[in-house]
Amino acid sequence: MSKIDYKLIIERQIMECEELIHKSELCDSDVKAQSFLFQRLEKPRIDVAKSRINNLKEALKRIELDRFGICKTCKKKIPDRDLLSSPERIFCRPCSGYEVKNYEDTV
Repeated sequence: MSKIDYKLIIERQIMECEELIHKSELCDSDVKAQSFLFQRLEKPRIDVAKSRINNLKEALKRIELDRFGICKTCKKKIPDRDLLSSPERIFCRPCSGYEVKNYEDTV
């Protein structure tokens, strides 16, 4: 995949996260403060979305710096199949501690 493809994927994912946050902000603040469900379910989702936006923006910076898709530890290329599911990924599977005996058989 090209840098442009990844950039479009990342920008779309940022927009999806921002939309989730925006929908939550439209809720009445009194309802949010009193709602057990909001505090237990929605707030963690929003926090995750905000964190993901930051990570995705960092991925966009790495694209511009030609460091996107390169493992921070071993400096090897992270496989496209891993970047497609998680474009903010900064470590390859072995360096992230995710061991697969026969990596090619998992495709």
